[in-house]
Amino acid sequence: MQTVIEFAPWIIFGLVYKFFGGIYPATAALMVSMVLMLALDWLTTRKVPQMHLILAVMVWVFGAATLILHDVRFLQWKASVFYWIAG
Repeated sequence: MQTVIEFAPWIIFGLVYKFFGGIYPATAALMVSMVLMLALDWLTTRKVPQMHLILAVMVWVFGAATLILHDVRFLQWKASVFYWIAG
């Protein structure tokens, strides 16, 4: 069940991207779904995993930059920066 919760934001991102008009609505959906993932983590276990929190903050920061500046490169950088931090 935890695996489904971890992949749900990315599945939502993909579905919104494919069916509802591109990268910008999908980015907004990803940002909202990350909030929901953290809320679900908190409600079920009364703690938030550190990696979920780091990833959520990065999605919010790079997602906001993508939406505000209308530049997809910020969202693409998120993965590289995340792997750099995790490494």
